[in-house]
Amino acid sequence: MIYMDYAGLGLPRQDALRQEYEYKLALSMDPSLEFKYVDIIERNKKNISKRFFHTENYMVSYVRNTTEGITIASNVIPLEAGDEVVLSSLEHRSADNSWEYMCEKKKAKLIKVSIDPNDSTEKIVEKFKAAVTEKTKVVFCSHIDRNFGIVFPIKEISQIADSVNAYSVVD
Repeated sequence: MIYMDYAGLGLPRQDALRQEYEYKLALSMDPSLEFKYVDIIERNKKNISKRFFHTENYMVSYVRNTTEGITIASNVIPLEAGDEVVLSSLEHRSADNSWEYMCEKKKAKLIKVSIDPNDSTEKIVEKFKAAVTEKTKVVFCSHIDRNFGIVFPIKEISQIADSVNAYSVVD
């Protein structure tokens, strides 16, 4: 699953809010417009899927915000008792909440990889490699940490997840 968010740590742009309002107003007056917008969204997903992710458009999902995307991922990935979910110690609280809740509900184990802001890329990869086991079902990581600006080595972390057939979920 791939989802994108505008990383809105502040207020959305006024033009974006205006367009959203106009879309909802038009749709409330003529519900058949939904079909027009679905076509536009599907064309947009196709372009984004190919250009940025080199995948098919059914692998991309639009969500309203990151929390919603992570919550969806944590709810649809099948976890069972004894499975492991691995994530970094620097994740946003909403991500922690989603994974903690699902692990508690499914009796899975949540493993937090302790990341120091001064860790090198190689050290981060080592830490994830040490945390991931055959019981790991999900490896979750932000692409860019919001506090320190750490750019996580997503390709390498995803390869670690792939090596044990685990899902990679990237914020």
